[in-house]
Parts: sequence; C-alpha cells; structure tokens
Amino acid sequence: GNPGAPTNTNIMHQQHRLRAPPINAFYELSIRIPVIGKQIFQLRILNENVAELIIDGMLQVNDVIAYRVDQQSGDLSFNLSEETQGILKKFRTRLGKASYCSETDTPSIVVSPPLPTNINLKLERKHDHIM
Repeated sequence: GNPGAPTNTNIMHQQHRLRAPPINAFYELSIRIPVIGKQIFQLRILNENVAELIIDGMLQVNDVIAYRVDQQSGDLSFNLSEETQGILKKFRTRLGKASYCSETDTPSIVVSPPLPTNINLKLERKHDHIM
C-alpha cells in the first residue's frame, strides 16, 4: 500500500487542522538561558505530524520530531530522538510541556535548565523559507 495515503480522511476533514501550525511554517527564538547561555530555538513544520527542531548554542540539537496537537487543549506532544534526549541530559536540561496557540500562531515550550526554574519559550513565526 501507499504509506503516504491518509487512513482517516473524514476525521481530518472534520477537524480541518483547527489548531495545528501551518505546514512549512518556521518559528524561531533567541534566548539567554541561565547556566547554558544564549540559545537559538528553531522549529520548522514539515507536515501535519513531523517537525524539525533545531537548537543552536552551547546546547546543540538537530532533530526531526513527531508531534501531535490536541484539538481541545492545544497541547503539543512530541517525541525526541534518543540522541537529542542524551544531549539534553548531558546539560541537565529538560524540554517540558509544549503547546500551540492558533490565535497568535505561537508554539511555546517549557525548558527546565539545571536550576529549579522553568522558562516558557514562545517561538515567533518567521517568514517561511522553503528549503
């Protein structure tokens, strides 16, 4: 069979991508994180379930992640590769709860650096540049 074929067509049409970030959208945020220093977070939406996560700075991640947006809550769940989890662990840093606000077109993610603090990062939509 064709692996790209949608299996649940009706469900997709009903939801009509209510809260999901637009495909090819590109988001970015530069932020100074305690202990770790300046980091650039980038998120590119590749399709309805896959995004590219790039973190640049002392902490370096380049990962393609599977994600899902909960239509009711806007919560964004994602799976990081083992390699990325290992890099984060090395810096005693965790990526926590993520969400997506369709009204402002803003993905946000909670980062826990090696301190008893949580930082909520709000990534900003940049002009899409399709590779």
